[in-house]
Amino acid sequence: EEEEEEDEPTTEEGWVRKLMQQQEQLNQLRAGISAVQNQVEEEEEDEVEEEEAREREMLETLQRKRAELSALLGAKARLEQQLADEQESYDEPAPSPQEMAIDAEVERAMAEDDEEAMEEDDDGDDVFVRPSNSEEAHTLMHILERRRQAQAAVAEQEDKIAELTALQTSLRRRLAMMEAGEEEAEEEEKEEEE
Repeated sequence: EEEEEEDEPTTEEGWVRKLMQQQEQLNQLRAGISAVQNQVEEEEEDEVEEEEAREREMLETLQRKRAELSALLGAKARLEQQLADEQESYDEPAPSPQEMAIDAEVERAMAEDDEEAMEEDDDGDDVFVRPSNSEEAHTLMHILERRRQAQAAVAEQEDKIAELTALQTSLRRRLAMMEAGEEEAEEEEKEEEE
């Protein structure tokens, strides 16, 4: 206390000098506090900007994934429609009574031709000999050719359906992988928020 009393000025001029020094120290402290506050605010602003940039980037990624998912769902819907259309064209309608009558007549004619065309070979066995010029033989060949073409068309349709089914399975697998990726991204977002 004695030292403080000794340091205290004794004149008015000394008091003024001391007040000026204290005023200067106070201004320096205020400037230091202001600088620290400015630095903290700048760091907070930088952190906020970085966080906003990360959020924008994640949002853009999610939007791209959503668009890709939407495109895949559209492709899936188109493939399913195409499969349904092809399945409808593949399913043959029930034959009309007129078609059934024609088929029965063809079967009867073929049976008659078969009986007429059977001959015994050298061993005594019955063998089929194709009629050469008969009208029934010509009709039969025409029918057989149409059946062969129909069977080829059916086989081609079955191949297409198999390809489309494989493509649909592949698209479903890819869609499931994309959905799993989105769930992981959402979980990472939640973890980061916590």
